[in-house]
Parts: sequence; C-alpha cells; structure tokens
Amino acid sequence: MYKISDLKENINILNDTISCPVKGCDLIVDRKRRSGNEGKNFICPKHNILITPSTFIYSTDIENFLWNEKEDKILLEKIYKVKRESRMSSENSEDTLTWNVFRYLEKSELLSALLDEISKNQHKIIDIIYWSYSLKENKSWTFLDEARAEFGEAKNKGSEPDIIIQTDKTIFIIEAKFFSSNKTSGYKETLTKRINKALRLK
Repeated sequence: MYKISDLKENINILNDTISCPVKGCDLIVDRKRRSGNEGKNFICPKHNILITPSTFIYSTDIENFLWNEKEDKILLEKIYKVKRESRMSSENSEDTLTWNVFRYLEKSELLSALLDEISKNQHKIIDIIYWSYSLKENKSWTFLDEARAEFGEAKNKGSEPDIIIQTDKTIFIIEAKFFSSNKTSGYKETLTKRINKALRLK
C-alpha cells in the first residue's frame, strides 16, 4: 500500500493523458474514460497500478490492505462468497477502509470499547457481520437475508451494510464513507413507496 507520503500532492490530468500519482515517477498514461478505451494503456508499468482521473487501482486487493496475514486471507475468501460486489483494489475503496479499520479494531480487541464510547453503555459483542458474512453463523447472516426478502430485494442486489455488530443490547449498523455524502434515495415519499410495494414473505 502506498502511503500519503509516497504520493504526489497533485497529478497532471490533461484531456488525453494523466500522470502517475507516485512521487518521483514521470510516466504518463492514457486517460481512462467511460467508453472508447480500446487499445489504450492506463497502467504504470513501474508501479503496476491502473490510473484513472479519480483514483488508482492495485493489481490485487491485498496490496491495498494494511497487513496481510493468513487468517485474514481465509476470512476474506469466505466473505467474498457472499459479498455482493468487491472493489477493494481501488485506492479510495470504502470497502477497504472498512476492512482496514474495523478488522483491526476486532483483532486488537478494541471494538467493544468503541461501541461503549459511542453509546455510553457497555456492550458484549455477540456477532460481527462484514458486509453480509456472519462470523458466528459462518455464512450470510440469516437475519439480513430475511430482512432483504421482507423488502422484496433481489438476492444478488440486496442491501449490504458495511459492518453490522450484534451485541447483547442492540445492533450497530455502520456504513463507511470516503469522500462521499450521506445522501440516499430512501427518503420521505420514496421510502414510503418502497415499503408499501415490498414483497412480503408468505
């Protein structure tokens, strides 16, 4: 993973080209667009990253993690089987932000203290759900699957909070944000319409 100190403060983005964001690198690649990218090169061969105007993308997810231990690889493989989508190789990935922060807190036994501080109460953690994967159930969390069905969501397009933490007192739902707003389409009339049109379980 490249740190802030490894990256340029500004990159040169022109109409057809863009410079590598890594300090000391003078390589220039083609500017990636929504279409018409055939035959163009967006990868810096020196640093093996795909460069876009808004971010850069590592060749593997692992390169974007703060650490790389065997137990984490095993857990991620299980998560990937139920996770709706994964863009963890992007430098500005909210999924990677979630993993780097909350997996660290979990492994360091600091997560309970964070929840206690947020809620001003003491909590005993029962289960941690990364995206859809329940550590306790070792599969997609049953309660989330039932909630998706209740609201008529397609199985492969259902709601997927970044982190759900079930404690002895409540459920915390955490959605990581990285330079994006909290605006959603589920508001007032739109929310009421979605609830009223939900497919109910028989």
